[in-house]
Amino acid sequence: MWAGIAVVWEIAVAFDPRAPFLFRFWGLPFIAMGTYLLIGRFLWDIQRRRHTVYGVTDRRIVIMSGVRSSKVTTFALRSIPAITLAAEEDGSGDVVLAASDARHVAIGGLVPKGRVVPPMLEFLPDAHMVYDIIRRAQQRANR
Repeated sequence: MWAGIAVVWEIAVAFDPRAPFLFRFWGLPFIAMGTYLLIGRFLWDIQRRRHTVYGVTDRRIVIMSGVRSSKVTTFALRSIPAITLAAEEDGSGDVVLAASDARHVAIGGLVPKGRVVPPMLEFLPDAHMVYDIIRRAQQRANR
C-alpha cells in the first residue's frame, strides 16, 4: 500500500506541468521505502543467511554471521535450557535453542513488541541430524 500510494503520487505529479518542483521528488523516498518493504527486506535476509555459518563443538554452539561486519555468538551447551526441533517432512527445518518455536519466520520475521526471538539454527537441510549432534554433544558436556 505504501509503495502504491507513492507511485500514484509520483505519476500524478511528474506529468503535471503546474506541480511545484519539490512535489516532483517528494514521493521518491516513499517509493524507496516501499520497494524495501516489498522486496528489499527479503533480499537482505537472503544475503544475511548466505553469510551465516553454524558450528557445534564439544562445549558450545557457535553462530557466525554478518554481511558488512562479522558477528560471533556462542552458546554453552550446559546453559541451553531446551532445544526444540521444528522440521518439515523433507527433513529441513530449524533447531531452536529454547523451549519455543520459529513461528515468527512464517509471518515474514515480524515479532510482536516485547517478544524476544529465540536463538536458532535456521533453514537447515537436515535439521534432524543437527538436532541429534547437539543433543549428543550436550549429553557429553553434562557428564
